[in-house]
Amino acid sequence: MKKHFWLLFLFTVLIAGCAFNNKAIRGGKIVDKYDIRECQLPIEEVYYNNLDGSPLYAWFIKKENYQQLPTIIYLHGSRGNIMDYLTLIKNLYNSVNANLFVCDFPGTGLSKGKMSLKNTYQMTLASINYVKTIKEIRKDKIILYGVSMGDSLAFYGATKNENMFIIVESGVTSASDYMKKYFPFGLPAFIIELFGENFNNYKLVKNIKDPKLFIHGKQDGSIKFKYAQKLYNEASEPKDCLWLDGRHVLFGDKNNINELSQKIESFIETYLPK
Repeated sequence: MKKHFWLLFLFTVLIAGCAFNNKAIRGGKIVDKYDIRECQLPIEEVYYNNLDGSPLYAWFIKKENYQQLPTIIYLHGSRGNIMDYLTLIKNLYNSVNANLFVCDFPGTGLSKGKMSLKNTYQMTLASINYVKTIKEIRKDKIILYGVSMGDSLAFYGATKNENMFIIVESGVTSASDYMKKYFPFGLPAFIIELFGENFNNYKLVKNIKDPKLFIHGKQDGSIKFKYAQKLYNEASEPKDCLWLDGRHVLFGDKNNINELSQKIESFIETYLPK
């Protein structure tokens, strides 16, 4: 009986791991090309390689006086390609005085390779490496901006690079918390390791000494607000937060844009070098 219990338990958590991999790490539609003219943004198309050599595609969207401004590496959620996030990208670009670098995830949009948690971690490092090669921009003013599942990429990138500033919006906290929507007991950490890095942002934020800004909606139905508060409390200093009345991914709601942009500009003014 005891043996059967443990076999059932192991089978259940393996199924949970597969569910996490399928539900959380989906990627987006593969396309042959984008018509960037319809985006109404000053987009420069960028082609570079992931750490495994797979071709990656990104947009570099710069301001007129881009040389002295921060550059935000925008790491969107796990579902969709760049075009699916166009409204959010526009709202951020038009409301914050910073350049944007936005990439298609592996196996998504115009990027090649296979979509997986491990490959998106590699993509994050490859994107940081590429941005550091862009001539004339301030290499000491790079911000990793993670949205939803993208916050894990921002935290991971910061653990591998010094002097990275971090903003997370509606961020996931851990694989276990995420899977509590589907499995009441959550997801044991060792299971997610079968699919790549240990997805546990509670551990990562304790060791990141660079400035961090946490943004979350109090009515978020995808990532519960209480988890965001716990993640913030676990984070090392320096840190700041903005809790708003709103749901998942706050930059999609025009009512939030003024407060969001003011907080981000304040974060930049406080922590980034002049």
